[in-house]
Amino acid sequence: MADLGNMRFLKRFPESKHDQILQVMSYLEMCGLSGRDLVSIGGFVDRRATSTRYKAAKQRVDDYIKHKTIVPIGKDGTGQMQNRFRYKGIDGDYVFSSDGWSDWKVTSVKTNDVKRFAVTDRIWPSHVHWTRRHFYSVIMDIAEGNIKLNF
Repeated sequence: MADLGNMRFLKRFPESKHDQILQVMSYLEMCGLSGRDLVSIGGFVDRRATSTRYKAAKQRVDDYIKHKTIVPIGKDGTGQMQNRFRYKGIDGDYVFSSDGWSDWKVTSVKTNDVKRFAVTDRIWPSHVHWTRRHFYSVIMDIAEGNIKLNF
């Protein structure tokens, strides 16, 4: 086992994880790895998890577009859908318009009522432009039921 001396850093973790953390540290020493190596591995794991979430969200958005659940407005092409689009759901038709950094203005086609919604903050890969991240976030909120479309 690693000679850790003062183990105050373990207060960050629950008591049930202390043995596992000590085992990981012993394994790192045995392999000749440093703390920087562990940080690098952790960064890789985080990037891979973010990429997996992004790919799943992208697939969900592509499915919505493919099944005509989300369509461009008027003569807009799919490029403008990141800023405004029509959602055809079970509850009715709604027009979504980007309204700033994280807000969307949603208009019911049937009743002409307007509501504003802030999207759930999600972590996307940094190479994805913010408008696309914003668009994917609102689609994920629709899919997960975070935006109540009953007006």
